[in-house]
Amino acid sequence: MLLANLTMDRYQHVYVMRHGHRLDNSDPDWAAKAARPWDPPLFKDGMVRAFQTGQRIGSQTGFPIHRIFVSPFLRCIQTASQVVAALSSLPNAMSSIDKTKLKVAIEYGLCEMINSVAIWTEVSPKDGKFDFNISDLESMFPEGMVDHNVDPICKEIPQWEEPPEECRERYVKVVKTLADKYPTENLLLITHGEGLETTFSTFYKDTTIDEVDYCAYVQLRREVSSKDGDVETGEYEVSQTGIRFSHDPVVNQTMDSYQHVFVMLHGDRLDNVDPLWAATAGRPWDPPLFLNGMIRAFKTCQRIRSQTGVPIHRVFVSPFLRCIQTASKVVAALSLFAPRDLPSIDKSKLVKVRSSAYCLNSAEMFFFLMKRFGAEALNPPGVQNI
Repeated sequence: MLLANLTMDRYQHVYVMRHGHRLDNSDPDWAAKAARPWDPPLFKDGMVRAFQTGQRIGSQTGFPIHRIFVSPFLRCIQTASQVVAALSSLPNAMSSIDKTKLKVAIEYGLCEMINSVAIWTEVSPKDGKFDFNISDLESMFPEGMVDHNVDPICKEIPQWEEPPEECRERYVKVVKTLADKYPTENLLLITHGEGLETTFSTFYKDTTIDEVDYCAYVQLRREVSSKDGDVETGEYEVSQTGIRFSHDPVVNQTMDSYQHVFVMLHGDRLDNVDPLWAATAGRPWDPPLFLNGMIRAFKTCQRIRSQTGVPIHRVFVSPFLRCIQTASKVVAALSLFAPRDLPSIDKSKLVKVRSSAYCLNSAEMFFFLMKRFGAEALNPPGVQNI
């Protein structure tokens, strides 16, 4: 590709940003009455935070943002709209955006992970088809800002039950391809939590993500130069805002002479989020997990899986529902495909044990829990990975 109009800044800057706070995490009843429960909008606080993040990016950078690529999910479109509004509101001396030249495009490759790990089966489309009215989404941006001439990296949404590893490969492909496609332009990519985690861990090696805030972002910077009229690019430098991570320990894959015991607290309980829940519950003393509790339990055990080089042989769990649901997410996370050099679980030998004297294998535990608590207690996405 020929190098055209390389600005005074000899670096390309690529921001990858997570959307703002989603409504269903603040209103547990929203999904039950929503027409598209799998595609929640932003909560009011999410709008505010997206706008403030756009202001921070605009005021702290001394270079223009040329293009914004955004996932078609509503929470990402709304986040992008607030970022554009924030950048456009800054005084010219502070703004990192040329309002007359900024272009926006919807990119399917930045969409949510399309499987029951990220989108609960209870709220996903029954036919497995995630439809988006692109014209309506594009209308949320100022007139003339949407670039209809952009050829998307991914032409459509992935099929339902997209394997997690394929999803992560998709995110990396989109980030790298867009950066290479527009080497002399600075980009802002607005995506989902998994997309941000994947981007950071790909370009910042040997790290484990602990938590990603809403509107967190990664900044990738690389040197761009011209040689004989062609573009040459350097290695990426990485910085981030809103991501808590740890450096991976060096794992000794030889025979481990130590016993490892993890003691874990259950996830976020529903009655702490919805004070009225207990008044109508059949078992008010035994609350289930809130949605965030499911997600945190799953991500915690992804972290355990990535940081340990030893198998997990047994899981002991309290009989309280919030602990049982946490355990189901533990098994789901541990059972996901792991890199060959991180075999933290032997699924054929994992045994789960109740707090009583009963020792149950995976299949027996599944049927026991189904009989004890019902299908809704287990949360099917976790069980499917057993």
